[in-house]
Amino acid sequence: MGRARGARAPHRGAAGRTAARGARRTAPAAPRQPALGTRLRVQAAALEGAPGAPRNGRRAGAGPRAARARRRGGHRGAAVDRRIRGAGRGTGRPHERPAAPHRPGRGRAGARARERRRRRARGAEGPARELRDAGAVRARRALRQRRRGRRRAVSRRVALAVLACLAVAHAAEAGRKSKEPATLAELAKRTAPVTGSPIVDAVPAQAAQGYEAFLAIEGADPALRAQALRRLGDLRLAEADAGAAAGDEVTAAGDAARAIEAYQRLLAEQPDYAGTDAVLYQLARAREITGDAAGAMATLDRLVASHSGSAHYAEAQFRRGESFFSAQRYADAERAYGAVLAQDRDTAFHQQSRYKLGWSLFKQSRDEESSAAFLQLLDEVLVADGRLRSVASLSRPEQEISDDALRALAITFAAAEGPATLQLAVARHGATVYESRLYQALGDLYVEKERYQDGAEAYRAFARARPMDREAPPLLVRATEAYAKGGFTSLVL
Repeated sequence: MGRARGARAPHRGAAGRTAARGARRTAPAAPRQPALGTRLRVQAAALEGAPGAPRNGRRAGAGPRAARARRRGGHRGAAVDRRIRGAGRGTGRPHERPAAPHRPGRGRAGARARERRRRRARGAEGPARELRDAGAVRARRALRQRRRGRRRAVSRRVALAVLACLAVAHAAEAGRKSKEPATLAELAKRTAPVTGSPIVDAVPAQAAQGYEAFLAIEGADPALRAQALRRLGDLRLAEADAGAAAGDEVTAAGDAARAIEAYQRLLAEQPDYAGTDAVLYQLARAREITGDAAGAMATLDRLVASHSGSAHYAEAQFRRGESFFSAQRYADAERAYGAVLAQDRDTAFHQQSRYKLGWSLFKQSRDEESSAAFLQLLDEVLVADGRLRSVASLSRPEQEISDDALRALAITFAAAEGPATLQLAVARHGATVYESRLYQALGDLYVEKERYQDGAEAYRAFARARPMDREAPPLLVRATEAYAKGGFTSLVL
């Protein structure tokens, strides 16, 4: 087997070198081969683990056979091959500073260093650590580094990202152009989107000025004019309410007058306005602020006569009843309050209308009817789920209205036969859980009028009618106190 290419020839001395030069001069000229090819074959054999590659720690080119081959001068490209790194020298490390000449140490450290060199020499040459992979064998500057590969990969990703952005931009531009009208005729068919926006709170005076400026425009849309007039009137009325609450009656009257003007213009321009009932209600309020009671009543009359199903109907009737009651027109007040009670019981004016209906009947000396009205009111206020409500559970308005109703009933009973009239009224109405309070109210009224004996008899009347009721003992105590106040000591016992 010939000497491995790339191995270094051993030292032969001057005679050997002279003989070799003579042999080369006399030998026929061999065809020249590129040195790179030789090096590639050597390194390829080492990389691929070829049979000809050195596999042990023995230096390539040593031994008798290698010496004979060198003497024959048959090694081609030997001068070039000497520059090739031997397989025993380990893998080259580009981009690193050459290490200093190795001086093996002595002892264990030197042995370990020699052992490492042997292991590197026995292994096949591999690619440098900065190479991406082994690939095709290349030389010197043709070696590919990992960093170059990474730069190429990053550049490729950047290019792809740029192309993607360009594609998206192109598609968006194409879509935008496709939505644009191509001709003026198509443009005329397009409409601008109209979206609602929340109403922004503004100073009422400034908003009113804006509506007045709009109303000054000639030929404005009638529906928009109606809306502007309605809002203008409401703003002026709100200012009037604020002035009245502050005690500034002059300013309140002026703002109310401007509200009346706006409402009247609206009703004149739009007789069939959908919100006529609300406009009439506001107009009546504005007239009340200005002191025009007759005008306010006429407006309410118009409202209840033409809009019986309006949400403002119950309040309009109640206000009519209040006006009639103040004017001592009790029969008219009775009818107005009765109209409210004919509506849903859940209206805010139901309880007050029941109370004022009782007083309207009372003022007309219709005792039996007024008593029935007050008893119905007490049913609504004092009874819950068939049980008597405690005084602590009543609101202040409920306490006031119930106390007033009890006093009105006591006055009615006292003006007649006293406890006998009371028992008759209860019999007509039906048994109640608050019956003891009726007797107590009657007795308290008698004691207040210094009719002590009548008061004591009223208290004792309930104890005789309901002796087992838990309220009977407290009323008997009141009877004893009434006798004592009146000086009826003999009756106390």
